[in-house]
Amino acid sequence: MTVNEGEAFVAGLDPETARKLLAAADKAGLDPAVVRAVPGDGGFVVPAELVEHPKAKQPDKPAAKSTDKK
Repeated sequence: MTVNEGEAFVAGLDPETARKLLAAADKAGLDPAVVRAVPGDGGFVVPAELVEHPKAKQPDKPAAKSTDKK
């Protein structure tokens, strides 16, 4: 499998994953052909902008408490 710069691999060849990726491409104004199935690897290769990164969803960590005592 070749994943070029600016692309991401999304595991799963199920219809639900395909629908989500195609809907994301449509919402972004991209041609549906940007969603490429890679059957041998069991997933899709898509523009990275279509993939939500888990770190983007994580809430900010609370500020560390100071352990210095006066």
